[in-house]
Amino acid sequence: MSQAAGKTRALVRRALPLAVAGVAVFFGLLDNFARPDVFGYLSFGRRLWTEPGFPWTDAYAYVPTKEPWIFNNWLYAAFAWPMWKALGPWSLQALRYALGFSAAGLLYRTARLRHAPAWAASAGLVLCSFFFWYAFPPVKGQVFTFFFFALVVYLLEKTAADENWRRLMWLPAISLLWTNLHAASIAGMGVAGLYAAGALVSGRRCLPFVQALLGMAAAGLINPYGLALWENLFAHAGPPDRELWSFAPLWVIWKSFDRAPLIEVFFLLLVFFLLYLPGFGRRDRTALLVLGATCLGGFFQVRHLPFFPLALAAYLPAHFAAEARRGRRPPVLAVRRGAAVLLASAAVVSSAWLLAGRAADAFAMGSPLALATPKRAQQNGVAQFCYPVDAVDYLERRLAGGNVLPERVWGPYITYRLYPRFKVGIDTRGPSAFPPEVAASYHRFVMGYVGWQDFLYAHPHDILALATGTRLQREMSSHPRWLEIYQDPCCTLLKKRP
Repeated sequence: MSQAAGKTRALVRRALPLAVAGVAVFFGLLDNFARPDVFGYLSFGRRLWTEPGFPWTDAYAYVPTKEPWIFNNWLYAAFAWPMWKALGPWSLQALRYALGFSAAGLLYRTARLRHAPAWAASAGLVLCSFFFWYAFPPVKGQVFTFFFFALVVYLLEKTAADENWRRLMWLPAISLLWTNLHAASIAGMGVAGLYAAGALVSGRRCLPFVQALLGMAAAGLINPYGLALWENLFAHAGPPDRELWSFAPLWVIWKSFDRAPLIEVFFLLLVFFLLYLPGFGRRDRTALLVLGATCLGGFFQVRHLPFFPLALAAYLPAHFAAEARRGRRPPVLAVRRGAAVLLASAAVVSSAWLLAGRAADAFAMGSPLALATPKRAQQNGVAQFCYPVDAVDYLERRLAGGNVLPERVWGPYITYRLYPRFKVGIDTRGPSAFPPEVAASYHRFVMGYVGWQDFLYAHPHDILALATGTRLQREMSSHPRWLEIYQDPCCTLLKKRP
């Protein structure tokens, strides 16, 4: 064999696994179903650029709201609106794909830093590819959080390897951007703290990591809201809003949504990790701390689930590659290896099946760079979802204005389309905007619990925008005080009688 042919074969051996991982990540990112929060960002950005002053108070709801109103994604909204107006929805989608692939590249580089071969680092990305769908939805502010998480892990791991402490000076700047784009930079601070703890228990130098953590915390205070932003963030970490499933603990979602595929794949990866747990020795305690903390975070709030699979993609490939390199092995290790292969295969097959279904839905709705708002119900993670496009058109044409009580997930879209002529009675902002008593009263109304009509009579609703075919819609359509004025397969509009 010639030297050139040998080099070509070596290049193919390195590139092929990476190409497979790239395809897996692409299908993980392939999603053009616009999430409701996107329209909240656009509404804030439009108000920031077209109205005088900074939006310190809420202007979208007619029910009581908190003051000041803390908008955790203010910087993202500040440039999302001009991008949308100047270039169109594809620009936000292109940004999402860029952040998703960049995060995948950083996780791959982290695994390689830890001496994982190319095939193992690529396999780690394939294993976690399903969670790119949940980590990088179109186009929520959390896309910045999971990109910055991968970036911080890479910088910390590289610094721990070569002890170039000057590199840590980038972390406060990252924290500053992260805090203002999506106020979850505490995740990065947590990882820095875990690296400090891991260095301490391993007998290595930990002070630079502590200094980086303090710098990140100080940089996080540089935002329009100051300490109030963090008070609001910790309010999100408290008792979950029962109408926002992503804020609920894992065991609640498992029960309520009949073992959602997201959670099934998560548990497959968790058991896969546990098989390799004995291999994390004294020098790898930091990785063990990060993996344990991210796993617990996912258990307590479902929105944190992707942290653990992404961390697995960075930290675990070196371990299963080392296991694969072993020659003869005791029967116990052979059984463990067989179980690991079965679990990994199950996770990959399940992910491929689920992502194939989602890809078919995405292509049916249009270009991968589109942001679709389908009028007919589409699968959106764990529930059927549609946008009241025609109903909002009806309101825009037929009524001069008023107060609309919508399904919660429709609130941002109605605000984006109809503000300032119409205000909404609820939306997806949760505890950052609505007092607990308002959220609790709305929950009773939606669920039909004792006192469910209190929310109906406590606030000046003019229009109800309810999902067609639900118990609440049927109940209100027969209510003597409300008149049905419009209905389509997605939405029913009812107007209060004079």
